[in-house]
Amino acid sequence: MVNKTVYLYVLVSLAAGYALLNFFIFSFSNPSVPLLEQARAAYQEAAQSNNFFHRRQALNRLLMIYHSLDKLYCPLQGNGALYSNLAETYYNLEQYPWAAFYFYQAKRLRPRDLEVEFKLKETLAKLKIPPTQSPSSFKKFFFFHFYFSLPERLEILCVFTFLLCSLASLLVWKNYVGLKLLVSSVVLVNALFFCSIIYSQYLEPIEGVLIHATHLYGEKNLNSALVTLQPLRGGCKVEVLESGKQGRVLKIRTPDHLIGFISQESIRLLRP
Repeated sequence: MVNKTVYLYVLVSLAAGYALLNFFIFSFSNPSVPLLEQARAAYQEAAQSNNFFHRRQALNRLLMIYHSLDKLYCPLQGNGALYSNLAETYYNLEQYPWAAFYFYQAKRLRPRDLEVEFKLKETLAKLKIPPTQSPSSFKKFFFFHFYFSLPERLEILCVFTFLLCSLASLLVWKNYVGLKLLVSSVVLVNALFFCSIIYSQYLEPIEGVLIHATHLYGEKNLNSALVTLQPLRGGCKVEVLESGKQGRVLKIRTPDHLIGFISQESIRLLRP
């Protein structure tokens, strides 16, 4: 039998080693630390400045830092805080289509954040874009698919997979009826979240946000007839159906269910 003192000593040593590793490696080699300090300084300068031009300079500097962090980490599996900050900065600079794009991106990672939802509605109001339609019956039935972000659903799937393995192992030794029902329930939850993740990764429609007003054309040749006389507003979210030659022309569907073609330069795709 293993001596309890030795066992405790090993656990404490592993914990201390992990803590030191995080302190000496991640704290000193993390390239985001100076960038975060610069971002904090730029934000405070913008918030405290009473001069319009100085404030815009600080906001533009803050924007460059946030974009550097986005390129450095590309935090698509994060908590969406960086995209929310980018959206806020673009909003303060009155670049509302870009603000809408990043608020939509933040909403994908922060689906329950009421502040992001409110700021997105404010941004769309500035762009004079009507609010989205009421949730469909699909969204009401599969509420968990929209209530949890993709990273959260992946974490939940991992937890329930571990729980399933543990319960299935226990079921081998203890063949109880209640345990069988519990295992069946966990299997059902696992299956639902697995299907939700597969749908998000491979089947969910690709969406994008127009970053400036653009006309909707009837054919891939952008010199063809227009679908509507009025251009689509910047900040409008659309569904991408297919890309044209070399991806320079995209076929889209608007919220009004109009289908046509636009230049790829007019849109930024929302990433899963």
